[in-house]
Amino acid sequence: MQTDFNPDRFREGQPFPEDLFWPQFRKDLLSANSRVIVLSPFIAIPRLKLFLPHLANLIHRNIAVCVFLQQPNYDELELTRDDWIKKEDMKEAIRRLQALGAHVSFKKDVHMKVVVIDKHIVWDGSLNIMSHNNTRERMRRFLKSIEIEEAIRDCGLNDCPTCISIKKELGSSELSTQFRNMRAAVGRSRRDLATSKRLPLVTISRLEDGEDIRTSSLAKACDAAECSILLVPNWLLPIFMSILAKARLRKVETVIPDPSQSSAGTTVAVETFLSGTSLVKESQQFQIG
Repeated sequence: MQTDFNPDRFREGQPFPEDLFWPQFRKDLLSANSRVIVLSPFIAIPRLKLFLPHLANLIHRNIAVCVFLQQPNYDELELTRDDWIKKEDMKEAIRRLQALGAHVSFKKDVHMKVVVIDKHIVWDGSLNIMSHNNTRERMRRFLKSIEIEEAIRDCGLNDCPTCISIKKELGSSELSTQFRNMRAAVGRSRRDLATSKRLPLVTISRLEDGEDIRTSSLAKACDAAECSILLVPNWLLPIFMSILAKARLRKVETVIPDPSQSSAGTTVAVETFLSGTSLVKESQQFQIG
């Protein structure tokens, strides 16, 4: 379908026809910084082949990709030949996604089509991202937080099992709580910290909400909060803690595994200085075994 619409001039919420949706959607993916969530009831190999390079680019940039599909409801005793082919195609498509590093999970009785990019862009409409072929569809693009939060809540897009497991394993809730408490202790709001260093507010919000604990995001937030972040190898950690003790520091603010360096046994140590003193809050420690 041809149209004279210019995607750059679309009003927020104005429907994009399918031929203009894909270019703008690919452009939005390039702007992603931490997480892309795709809710697409159906998946098909032809569309996935076209989409995989874009997903690979996201994952290569350490951006989490969470894909929610409709829970298949095949009765093994009543499968037709076409059903069996669809089932095998779906299994192969899922295998390719998981091999790439995407998180794949299922939802029952879902038919919504939604994409959320970093909680600052949401696409909502009739187009199946993972299976669209040549049908005429429409997708609406929203940038307002109220529509984004509503889509996430109504579709249950925060319950990716893989993300939940990773957060639990890495102790992200403890880190988020400690950073939030530190910010409150110095009397700074999220917006204050973001404004002082021209840092996107979403970076601090996602860190404190436990949704983005990458070392790069932590470093930016710590810089805005006038904290220090140090990478410490596990074998050096006893010496490091001894030095801190001699400096009359009770404990490191938070010690967590660095997910990007876990194979090398690296630990992230966040050293916080409050009110110009060298007193660091006592907190739980997490180390890579």
